[in-house]
Amino acid sequence: MAQPSSKDILAASADGRLEARKRVLMAGMVVQEGGADPFACTVLDVSASGARVRVGADRMVPSQFHLVVVRDRTAHKVQVMWRRQQLAGVRIESTHPIDQTLPDELRFLQRLWIECATR
Repeated sequence: MAQPSSKDILAASADGRLEARKRVLMAGMVVQEGGADPFACTVLDVSASGARVRVGADRMVPSQFHLVVVRDRTAHKVQVMWRRQQLAGVRIESTHPIDQTLPDELRFLQRLWIECATR
């Protein structure tokens, strides 16, 4: 992720966050363990330790899931910290580059990323 600007740092300080958030607009996927029930989301902002995502009105994010960020070729195991309507703030627990070899139990993430990236 890119280094935060001074504007990002001031915004982070203003809302009580320890880390600066960077506004982004990236396609993502919410994926439960094992690849169950993947669905699209939009990543609205990111920091070194978390992100804010928006999902469709007909969807609810699970408490824990993998957040696949298509453009960055990454999958993050995340924990939901808050929810408000179609928005969720998540804490990143671990990150895996999808374009590298993944452990067997996470290979489903590569398959889902390829499906999403080729749409």
